[in-house]
Amino acid sequence: METHPLGEAAYELALSRFGVMFFDDPGAAFANIHRALRPGGRLAFLCWQALELNEHMTIPFATVAPFLSEPPRPGAPEGPGPFSLADPERIRTLLDDAGFTDVTAEPSTETMRMGADADDVAAHLMTHPVARTLLRDATPGIAAKAAAALREALHAHAGPDGVRLASAAWLVTATA
Repeated sequence: METHPLGEAAYELALSRFGVMFFDDPGAAFANIHRALRPGGRLAFLCWQALELNEHMTIPFATVAPFLSEPPRPGAPEGPGPFSLADPERIRTLLDDAGFTDVTAEPSTETMRMGADADDVAAHLMTHPVARTLLRDATPGIAAKAAAALREALHAHAGPDGVRLASAAWLVTATA
């Protein structure tokens, strides 16, 4: 996004759902998006708030961490990574510097339905690429213990409508 030729004033709307946090150079990417939007065009995106506000990530990581040879690292706050835009002041600065106006970052907190039950959710999470990478050096026995611990941790969040974990994101809007 930093260098792709998007055109000048070619679009009315730029929209991202949890993608902008992975820009290598967010300043350049947002400036490129700004150039591609018509005057008065809109930018809207969702990005995660701080890790500690997102149980759907903290509970699995904290549960599996004791079984890992190396603990998971969330990445540098300056990114790229899922929490590179967790600070709304950083978002405002990046968008202001790119030429956007009327920048807002509204909190959006919801409980996410992760799946039908703890077994279902644990099975899904344990096959996720992040889990496979974290557990790549684990023996099958250690991986099985990690999966059992995860199922147990998720049971505390299971209810009649499934396993629910808190999530916190920013809904960011701006005008070109």
